[in-house]
Amino acid sequence: KNVSKGLFVTSSTTSQEVISILLKKFKVISNPRKFALYEMNIKDNTRRRLKRFENPLILQLLWGGANEDFVLSLQEYHDELEFNWGDFSKPELEMFLRFLEAEEAEALTQVNQRFERKEARLKEAIEACTNDSTAKSGATDASVAAACDVLEVRDASATASLAIEELSRADALAAIE
Repeated sequence: KNVSKGLFVTSSTTSQEVISILLKKFKVISNPRKFALYEMNIKDNTRRRLKRFENPLILQLLWGGANEDFVLSLQEYHDELEFNWGDFSKPELEMFLRFLEAEEAEALTQVNQRFERKEARLKEAIEACTNDSTAKSGATDASVAAACDVLEVRDASATASLAIEELSRADALAAIE
């Protein structure tokens, strides 16, 4: 559906910023990275995706004032539509694969490191709670206070379970007598 909207942009406004402005103007709640701005040539029916850092206003000025052959179009961006993998040679594809594997390994390392840091902080907080009953009241770290709350709930739950077991045993003994 073709809809036009007027925007206030400067020559330094990037296509990524234009995308965000358009999504807000159309009240679209979505990640701006899922969209791309395209330069459409109506005369020869071609399109080109603008890079995130390109300046659409400068591009329009380069088209000329009364030029009706070009328009800018906001569309959902699909990575797989931008590449024809069959155009690449086997060595090029293997190189892409190595890059992607390296990126994946780096991302996995970062996630693991973040997990290990959070796990260590939680263990420290739990240790502080179990060693010092006043740790919660004097806690400055939110994770210590949260860990103490979890331990208190767990301890209260265990105490309640024991009390129920004792009552159940007492009821069973009373029923036998």
